[in-house]
Amino acid sequence: MFNIREPLKFVGDGSKLGSRTNLENDKGLAMTQGRDLKYDDGEDGEHVDDSQFEDTAFHALSSNPEYPKAGDGLHYNDENLQMIEDDYGMFDRNRMAYNTNFNNLETGESYFKSHGDVFPCPPCSCSHTAGRSVIANCTGKKIYNFPSHLPKNTVVLHLTSTKIRTLNISSFLTYPSLVNVSVQSNPVLTNISRGYETNKTLPVLYLNMVDCEISNIENASLSIMPFLTNLTLRKNQLPYLTRSMFEGLDKLESLDVSNNRIQKIEVGTFDNLPKLKVLDLSTNPQFGYSNKSLSHLLFKNLKHLRKLSLHGYQALEQLVNLQELGIDGLQNPAEFGPGMKSLKHLIHLQIGGGLHNCKIENLTETFFDNVPYLRSFVLELCLQFVSVHPNAYARLTNLAFLKLQFMKNYDIDDAFKDLTAFNNSLILGTEFDFWNTWIIYRNVNFKTKQIYNGKQIMHLTETVDTETKLNKCGGDVWNGQPMSISRGDDIKNNPEIKRKPKIIGSELRIPPKLRILKASRYNVFGMQILANRLSKNNSLSVVDFSDSFMTTWGLGMLPSGITQANLANNYCKTITKRFFQANNSHSRLILNNNFLGPDFAKDDLGDIFANLNNTVYLDISTNLIYKLPRNFFKGLSNLKYLKVSDNKIAYLNTSLRHMKNLQFIDLARNNIHWISEETRNYLDVIASLPGHTIELDLTLNPLPCTCAGLDLIAWMATTNVHFSDKNLLKCDTDSMVSEQVVDMEKRRQILQRLCVSKTALIIGCVAALTVAMISVGFGLMYRYRWKLRYFHNIAIAAVFGFNPDIHSKSGCTFDAYLVYTKETQDFVTNTCIKELEIKRGHRLCVEDRDFLAGTYTISNIVSAVRNSTRTVPVLTPTFYNGVFSEYSFQMAVMEELYKDRCVLHLLLYKPIPSEQMSHDELAVMKRNSYIEYPPEEEADENIRQKFWDDLSLAIGHTDNPTPRQLLNIQ
Repeated sequence: MFNIREPLKFVGDGSKLGSRTNLENDKGLAMTQGRDLKYDDGEDGEHVDDSQFEDTAFHALSSNPEYPKAGDGLHYNDENLQMIEDDYGMFDRNRMAYNTNFNNLETGESYFKSHGDVFPCPPCSCSHTAGRSVIANCTGKKIYNFPSHLPKNTVVLHLTSTKIRTLNISSFLTYPSLVNVSVQSNPVLTNISRGYETNKTLPVLYLNMVDCEISNIENASLSIMPFLTNLTLRKNQLPYLTRSMFEGLDKLESLDVSNNRIQKIEVGTFDNLPKLKVLDLSTNPQFGYSNKSLSHLLFKNLKHLRKLSLHGYQALEQLVNLQELGIDGLQNPAEFGPGMKSLKHLIHLQIGGGLHNCKIENLTETFFDNVPYLRSFVLELCLQFVSVHPNAYARLTNLAFLKLQFMKNYDIDDAFKDLTAFNNSLILGTEFDFWNTWIIYRNVNFKTKQIYNGKQIMHLTETVDTETKLNKCGGDVWNGQPMSISRGDDIKNNPEIKRKPKIIGSELRIPPKLRILKASRYNVFGMQILANRLSKNNSLSVVDFSDSFMTTWGLGMLPSGITQANLANNYCKTITKRFFQANNSHSRLILNNNFLGPDFAKDDLGDIFANLNNTVYLDISTNLIYKLPRNFFKGLSNLKYLKVSDNKIAYLNTSLRHMKNLQFIDLARNNIHWISEETRNYLDVIASLPGHTIELDLTLNPLPCTCAGLDLIAWMATTNVHFSDKNLLKCDTDSMVSEQVVDMEKRRQILQRLCVSKTALIIGCVAALTVAMISVGFGLMYRYRWKLRYFHNIAIAAVFGFNPDIHSKSGCTFDAYLVYTKETQDFVTNTCIKELEIKRGHRLCVEDRDFLAGTYTISNIVSAVRNSTRTVPVLTPTFYNGVFSEYSFQMAVMEELYKDRCVLHLLLYKPIPSEQMSHDELAVMKRNSYIEYPPEEEADENIRQKFWDDLSLAIGHTDNPTPRQLLNIQ
C-alpha cells in the first residue's frame, strides 16, 4: 500500500514555477513545466488530454481564452540569461522565462485563432470574438465590487488580480450570455455567496477561482449555473466540502479542489455530480487518511469518473470506469493492492509530480501486477528513484507511453536497460519522453565546455549499439567507448574519450516502430539523430530536442521522415543549407529562442529553407533576426503560420509571391517601421484569394505616423489583410513620441491632411521660387541682352569672325564701319566710298564689300566694330527695319562701355523725330557725336563738301599719331 500523507501534484500544479526561491532551495527541480499528455486509445480511438490541469502560471500568459498562450512559451532577453551551477551541473535561473512547450507541435494552430480588436469598456478593456460577442478583461484593475457596466453581450469575464472581497454569484446575472468566468489570484477574496434569491439561471460553463483565499462557499450559491461543466477552486483555503456546496451542478464534469486545507469531505458531497469525469483532491495536507475522513461511499455515484487525483485509494474500488489516476508515492517500497484489479479501464497512471510527493526508490517485480491494463505510465520528480526490477514491466503488455521526468539518479542509460522486457510491447511503437533528465546537467559543465562523466554515455543492449557518440554543446564531437556508469571519473583520466573533427561511428538503432521521441535537455539523442545515423527501418516522425545546447545545425541533417521537430532554446548560432534535406516531410518546425539571425541575414538566395515545401508551421521567433533577405522564404510554398516575433527587424522587404496558403504572420515586438510596397502587394494578393484570409500581427512595433510613412498607414487602413489588435497598434510621430493609433482610418485621414497641406505648401513655394527665378533670369537676360550677346559674340568672333590684318599704329584696320540698310545702300557704296576713300584717303569697312562670304554675320559685325575707329550708323526713319541694324548699333554701344573709347558717330541721312529715337541714340547725340547729311534741296556743293570734311575729321585716319578721343566714362 502507499503510505500517503501528501497528495499528488500534477504536472503544472499551479506552483510558482521558475521562482528564485524554488530554484535555489530545490536545485532547479522546480523548473517543472506544465505539459499536456496526449495519447490515442488504440481500440476506440478516444483522445485523452489533461491540458485542463495546465499550470496557472502558463494560463496567466493570456487573459483571452481565444488567444491561448499556455504551453506556447515565453520569450527572453539576452540580459535575463543567468547560468548558475549546482551539484548537478549548470542550469539557467530564468529558464522558465523562455521555455517552450513541445505541445505546440500538435496544437500550434490554436495560437492563431482569430480574435477581435480591443476597445475600452471602463473599468476594464474588451475585445470582440469572431462572433462579435465580448470578452471583458479586468485583470489587474482596482475593482472592489463586481463590475456592472460592461457590455451586456459579454461572454467571457476575467477578474484576475482585483480587490473583490466577497463574490455574489447573483451579480453575474447582469450579463445573461456569460459562459466563462475567471476570478484568479485575488488574495482578498474569501467568501462566495449566492446574493439575492432568483429563479434566473446563467449559461456559464467554466468558473475558475484559482489562487484566492476562499474559505467559505455558501450553500447552493452556485446553483444559478446549472450548465457549469468545469469548476476550479485550486489553491484556496477551503476547510471542508459539503453536499450543499455543489447543489444544482448536475452537469459538472471537472472539479478541482486541490491545494486547499480540506480536513473533511461530507458523505454524499459528490452524489449531486453524476456526470463528474475529472476530480482533483490532491495536495490537501490536513486531510486525514482514515475511513472517517474518506468514506468508502464517497465515490459511490461517480460512475463516469475517468480521472482522479487524491492521496489515498481505499475508495477507488468503486470507480470502475476510472481511466486516469494521479497519485503520490511517499512509501518505499510501494505496490498497488488487489482492490485495484477492478479498475479495468485504468489506462493512465501518474506517480509523483511534486517536489516532495514521491519517495519511491525502485519499482519492484510485482509493482504493476494489479494494474495490468495501463497504456501510459508517468514517473515524475521521484528524486530518490534509482532502479526498476528487470521484470517490473513484464505485465504491461499494452503500455504505449512511458514518461520519466526529473529523475535525479535515474538516467536514460538505466531506462533503456530496464526496457528489455518490452521486446513485444507497443512501447516500442509509440512514444518515449525523457524530458529534463538530469544526465545532461550532471555530465556537462557549460562554463568550461567539457564533459566530465564521459563514461556515463549509454550502452544499450537491445536498442542502441554498444558504441555511441556524443556531440557536446559547443559543436565538437566526443568518441565514447562502451563503458559503465562511473560518476567520479574525470575526463583527464579517460584517454579513450577523444575529440574528433567530425561525427564518426555506428548508426543509432532506435526502436523500429517508435514515432515520438521527446528528449528535451538531453543532447545525446539529438546529436545522434541530427548526425543522420539512424537505422533505416525506423518510424520516427516527432522529435523534441529543445534545451539541448546544440549550437550548430549542419554537421548532420534532420532526417527527412521527421514531420514535427522542436529545436527551441538550443543557443544555436549556425545553420547550413544542408540541414533540411530534399524531399523531406517536415510540416511543423519550432526553431525559436536561438541565435540564427546573422545566418538568416546572409541567406540572400533562400537556401536554408529551400527544401521546406511541405512545412505549414514555422516558428523562428526570438532569434536576433535583424534582416530577412528578399528570397529568404523561397521554399516555403505551403506555409500557413509564420512566427517571427521578438526580433530586431526594422525593414520588411520579403517576397511572398509563392506563399498562397499563408494565414498568419506574427511580427510582434520587432522594430518594424516600414514594409516595402512589393511586400504589401504580395499580402494584398494573398488576402484577395477566394475564401482566404490572412492575419498580420504588428503590435509593439514603431510604426511611422509621419508623412514619410503615410503610404504604409494608408495601406493598413484600406487593405483586406486583418491586423491583430489593430486598435492597440502604436506608432512614432516626427518628434519620436509613441502614440496609440486607436483608429487606423482616422490616423490616415489626419496624416493625409497634414501631409497634403505640407506638400502643397512645399510645391507652391518651389513653384513660386522657380517662376521668380526664371522671371528674374529672363529679366536680367533681357536687361543685359546686348551685353551678353557682346561677350558671346566676341568669343565666337575670335574663332569664326572677320579678322583683317592690322597695319596701323592705332591697332584698328578701318577708320569707320558704316552700318546701313537697303534704303541707304547706294548712298554708302557709291557716294561714301567716293568721298571718303577716294577723295580723303579713309579706309572704310562696308558689309557688301569687306565681309567674308561664308562667315557668321554676327561675328563679322563684332569684328568690324572692334577693328574700326568709328562705327557710323547711317540713320533713317526705317533704319531699324534692317536685319542686323539694331544689332550692329548695340554692339558698338557695348564696345564703348567695355573699351572706354568713343566708337559711335551717327550720320543722320534723313531727319528722325526725337521721340522715335532710342535712348542710346539720344545719348550719343547728347555728347555731340553725330552729323546731319544736307537735304537734297540744298544743292550747294560747298555745303556738301563741308559735310564730308566734317565727317572725315570726325572719323579720322588710323595712321594719325594724334591720340584717340576717349569717352572718359567714370
